[in-house]
Amino acid sequence: NNENFPLNFCEVEVLVSSSRYEEIPLKREKNTKHLGTPLVQLTVRNFILCARECLFRRSIYCTAVNWVTITGSCQLLSVNPYVNYAANLISDQLTDFYIQSN
Repeated sequence: NNENFPLNFCEVEVLVSSSRYEEIPLKREKNTKHLGTPLVQLTVRNFILCARECLFRRSIYCTAVNWVTITGSCQLLSVNPYVNYAANLISDQLTDFYIQSN
């Protein structure tokens, strides 16, 4: 069961009279895991923190996450959202896969 799960982030840089707002919509593939090698794997309390970690690592091309719901495992991935990534998806009842959808 695939769902769109809009997630918006607000990032503010304090510069001399300047700020930046960035919106990153994510598509959710429920009960699905991407088989790619994670750039980083960490444990966090909830999905929002996992997605935030990906946002903080945009410089290493983090574009997707595997969120393991039962353990809090957050796997940050570099997946091209514009190519067919479905070949690397498998069914996994404990994991949700999120990828940028813009």
